[in-house]
Amino acid sequence: MYFSVKLEQKAINSNSLENKSEKIWQNLIFLYLCTAHDQLLLNSPRVEIYSKGRWLSGAMGFFVKSFSMKKLATLQVGNQLFTFDLSQPYDLSLPIRDGSENPNCYGAENPVFETIRAKNFIGSVALGGSCNYQKITLTPHGNGTHTECYGHISAEKATINTLHKDFFALAQLITLTPQPHNEDKVIFWEQIEPLLLKHLPLEALIIRTLPNELSKKTRNYNQTNPPYLDSKIGEKLAERNILHLLVDLPSVDKEIDGGKLAMHKAFWQYPHAIRHTATITELIFVENHIPDGIYLLNLQIISLETDASPSKPIIFPISQ
Repeated sequence: MYFSVKLEQKAINSNSLENKSEKIWQNLIFLYLCTAHDQLLLNSPRVEIYSKGRWLSGAMGFFVKSFSMKKLATLQVGNQLFTFDLSQPYDLSLPIRDGSENPNCYGAENPVFETIRAKNFIGSVALGGSCNYQKITLTPHGNGTHTECYGHISAEKATINTLHKDFFALAQLITLTPQPHNEDKVIFWEQIEPLLLKHLPLEALIIRTLPNELSKKTRNYNQTNPPYLDSKIGEKLAERNILHLLVDLPSVDKEIDGGKLAMHKAFWQYPHAIRHTATITELIFVENHIPDGIYLLNLQIISLETDASPSKPIIFPISQ
């Protein structure tokens, strides 16, 4: 895989305001990022305009009115090149808050942010402490956006931190309406197949469901029988080697299914041909203004040695 990023200067406008010694210091550091044998080599981008919005050495004569950079990433998958605009990220994760203002499913307790107290120390600036220091209690599967590995359904101690190393992927975002099926609402493969761009080497599929209401961000899904995915979807995505599936639902399977977990098992090809690096991300939220299409997915997790972790999927659009 080859992956490069460049910064393009769009505009610098300066007006001379006084006939005095004029000086502006600019330090533009460009980024080159390359992966070789799946090892990421990264020099963090820095753009420094020391005179931006302020005077240098008193009444110095240049004032920077505007400065912007366009960051482009070129991703090679197989023999195809794709260029994405890194300056337009879309965050698909839901923030985790203290209390009940979070999505909730499968009987999870609400997240708790607790101030640490020890002898004369109190971990709250608002209460007179020197810094903020908290204990956070949460349930990754039930409190918000999370990414899971096959360890979720296995007796093996497989962890998301050990298995998830492919942080960038070529992704397609699609929007679907779950279909009535008996007493359920279900997404079927027959809805997905016509939308998939088969000529592209897709590595991830992101599904936004309709209606796409803001209430999803804090909805209590317990005992509501939310929509889910038919297990045939898992089989077909595995056949196409799509490694990452992201949905705005609490689970890809039916809320109460007697422990079958058919969609999870089909996607991971568990237990006979396990796809060890495949991941499922649930409880994302895709804003309505984000169009369907091709994106660069950056799937970030916390380094927890558990089957699932709170996660932050970010997508970047193709550069126009």
